[in-house]
Order: sequence, then C-alpha cells, then structure tokens
Amino acid sequence: MTTIVRHPQVRHDRRRPAGPPDAHSGLTCDGSPLQLRPARAEDRQAIEALFERMSPRSLRQRFLTASMVSAREYVADLDDPGRTLDAALVVWRGEVVAVGSTHRVSQTAAEVALAIDDAHQRHGLGTLVLGDLVARARARGLLELVALTLASNDPMLRVFDHMGLPMRVDSADGTCAVTLQLDEQAGPARPAAGRASLTDGLALQPFLRPRSVAVVGAGVQRDGVGRQVVQRLQHSDFAGRVYVVNPSGEVVGRTASFRAVADLPEAVDLAVIAVPGDAVTTAVREATAAGSRAVAVLGGGPSADPDTVRGEDLRASCRAAGARFLGPDIIGLVNTDPRVRLDASFLHPSPAPGPVCVVADSWALTTAIVARLGMSGTGVSTVVNLGGARGEISAVDALSFAAADPRTSLAVVCVGDEGELAAYRPRERPGSRGVLPVLLLTTTGSATDPSDEEDPGLAAGVVRVGSLTELVDTADLLAKAGHPAGRRVAVLGNASGSGRLALQAVTRHGLLPADLSQHADRRLSTVLPPGASVG
Repeated sequence: MTTIVRHPQVRHDRRRPAGPPDAHSGLTCDGSPLQLRPARAEDRQAIEALFERMSPRSLRQRFLTASMVSAREYVADLDDPGRTLDAALVVWRGEVVAVGSTHRVSQTAAEVALAIDDAHQRHGLGTLVLGDLVARARARGLLELVALTLASNDPMLRVFDHMGLPMRVDSADGTCAVTLQLDEQAGPARPAAGRASLTDGLALQPFLRPRSVAVVGAGVQRDGVGRQVVQRLQHSDFAGRVYVVNPSGEVVGRTASFRAVADLPEAVDLAVIAVPGDAVTTAVREATAAGSRAVAVLGGGPSADPDTVRGEDLRASCRAAGARFLGPDIIGLVNTDPRVRLDASFLHPSPAPGPVCVVADSWALTTAIVARLGMSGTGVSTVVNLGGARGEISAVDALSFAAADPRTSLAVVCVGDEGELAAYRPRERPGSRGVLPVLLLTTTGSATDPSDEEDPGLAAGVVRVGSLTELVDTADLLAKAGHPAGRRVAVLGNASGSGRLALQAVTRHGLLPADLSQHADRRLSTVLPPGASVG
C-alpha cells in the first residue's frame, strides 16, 4: 500500500462558515455559462438520464462498476429525509450534465463522489462541483471528505489536488482512498480561488476568439450595419469561418448567405445580430436555439428603438439556452491577434493592431480612443464595446481576458462609474509581468481628483485619469516606454517658461524632478546649443 500526504500549515478554527448560495452561475473552460444548484427530488429522472448517457468506462470510474444498478440506488437516495446525502447539480441548457454529492458517514466526515457527462468532461465541471460541495460541507460542520476512486482515474485525482486542501491518498489493489481536510484555516482558500482562476477571461472567449461567426441581418444595402461587419471580417481576413444570414438568401460581398440561422452547417461560436429593433428578440432566440455560444447585438440598424430591445429579456433568453450575451446597442468587437484577426465592428477607421485593450460603454468614446491610438502609432489588441444597457459581459470580464492575453500590455477603461470595477481583482500575469496596468476614465458619478495619490476605492494597477486626452496620452506613453520604475521625471523643453510649467505639473501630481548627476550635466552641455539651461 502507498500513502501520499500533502498538507499546508494548519491552524484550527471551529467557526462554521456560511455555505454557497442555493443556486449560482459558473462557466465551463470554454466560456459557456451554466448553473450550479442543490439537487431536488424532482431531479431524479434527469439525474438517472445523465447516468444512462455515460459510457461504461465513466460509470465504472464513478461506481467502481459499469452496472446501472448502483446508479439507480444512488438516485433513490436523493429522497433521504435525513439529508445524509447532499447533492449538487450542474445544469447546462436545461440539462443536468454533472452531479456531485457528499454522504455523511460520521459526525464529522462525509464520502464525496462526482459524475460528469462524457461530452462535458475536461471542461472544469469537476472543480466547480467539488468547490461547491466543499463549501456546503463546511457549512454543515464537516471536517473531512473521503473518496474512493480508481488509481487510473487521473482526472479525478487532479480535481481533488486542485482544491489546495490538506490531502491524504492511500492506494492499494488498483484503488485510491482520498481524504480532504476541511478545516477553514487548514490551508490557502483555493476552492473559491480555483473557480476564479478557471473562469478568468472565459466569458469573452467565444466573443474574441471565435472559430466561426454568423452575421444575422447582413443585407445587400451597402451602408447597412450587417454588411459593414461582413466586409470588415473579410477585409481583416478573419481566421475562422464567416456565415451570412438574411431572408433573401443573396450573396453579400463574396459570401453566400443562408435564409435562417437554423440552415447553417454548424453551430457557430458567435452570432452578430444586426436586424431592426423589433426583430432582435426573435433573431437572438433563433441563434441560441441553433447552438450559438455567444450573441452580440449591434446598434445603428433600422428601427433600433431601445423600447423594443429589452436587454434583461435577451439576457434571460441567452442564459436559458447556455449562451453569453453582449449588448444591445454596441458598435462591435475587435481582436487583432494574427491568429484570430477578428473585426466584427463598424468602427471607422479600422483599428490598427497594437498592445492596448480598449473597454468602453459609449460608441463615441470607443471610436475616439481607437482612432487616436491608431494615429499615435500605438494601436489596439482588443476592443470591447459594452453598450449603455449592458449585457452579461462586464468591464471586469474584459480586464480578466486582457490580463491573460500575452499581446496586451495595458488596458484603458471608459465607463460611467468606477463602481463598475468594484469586483475587479488583479492577478499576477504569466511571465513575471506583474499586474495589468489599467487606465480608468469615468464619465459620470465621480468627483475625486484624478491626481489623488491614495485611492482606496481602486484596485492595484488601476489609475484614474481626468480626460480623454490624458487617457490616450498616458496609454501611448506606457505602451511605448513601459511602466516607469520610479517617481523621478526629467523635463526637456525649448523654453524656460514651459519647462517651469511642466515641473509644476510634475510636483503637483506627486512626482519628483530628476536630480541629474554632474556627469549627465557635462554630457548634456556638450550637445545643447549655447545658452541652454541644464538642471
């Protein structure tokens, strides 16, 4: 028998923590939304259907036998009135795709087990469910979870290890007995952190890295929004597949069109909706029914009346179908990564590639920022226009995506209120690049002086600026020169008056005039014209 023990430093604290909410949302590793909730008696049929879909191999990994007898006995235990069995479900597009449970075996311990639909394995569901069960077990006063699994079930063993809890593994005769210690202070609180790291930036994956795009409502009218988006996708040489959907079935540009989303040869990652306002709801429902993972509703089309496009209804419709929603009334999405080459927008001029992620809720400000960064020679990595009404995608989602993108060196955010970044938690980026620098311009709701050095309301790495010009100029500086290592600033000018004004601005913002060395003074004196002042 082999025994493996891994344990962080242990500190005992017997205060019982609160459990997770009864139902909450999550994301798979490919960014698809799902719901986690407790299992109920009326779920028995859906859970049994899950087990019937599972392959013999998956059944054996779950029950140590490929027979459905154990599965049916397990489902029957859901009616246990003593609730010694606490089960949680993952629901995707109205279907139960994963179930996990803890079965109390003593006053302080419970047996834990997970089952994932074969089609949804390796998408992070095991980590999501186990993290939920750990929180529920702690709330019930349990101190450890035990599991019996096959020694060959490496994916399940990795899920247990990813919890970051003190863990003991005893192996014998081809099986492993795993014990997880649940003391709240037993180690790093990684169940929640694990879920967060899995979902960082995933909400925008199908929007900014789609493998296929359908433009719904792209007609033959040359100035139509949908046609402009199709032309942009063609001009940028989008790396994926582009489909055009319009009732006429006519060719748009060099792309043949389909009369309905249901006629497409595949379920697309991203559906871009560019139809009249009174047709948006129907178009969104048809796109999600056909399997679209993400839906972006553009503005600027005919009859784009906000009263006919209710964002909350569209969000609910997409969520029920397992899709993500952005909009309504946005100007589009851009990812200049040469492996993607996505320009699903009607921005003018076309965005130039570069290292800056642009996140804004206003059409006009998105256009102005992208255009100015292009004129300065800096360019953009990604552009996310959130729209004034807001879909499910937030500025925090966009920043999480940008922080994980190796092409992005900084982000600029222009939103109505800094409260939209309240949930932003910056993380160290791969490659020892530190946290992502973020420049924030708020258009309403904040009277704080942008020069305030101490700003407890903003997360690390977020710097408030006071104007559009300051936003673009600072972004241009950081993109080309990098983040300054210190607070010292040297001023180079062609007149003493403007130099003094610049030095006043430097000191007013908490920076320090550089104290040049004698060697630097002598070097400068040799290259500057007579009468120049140094120091």
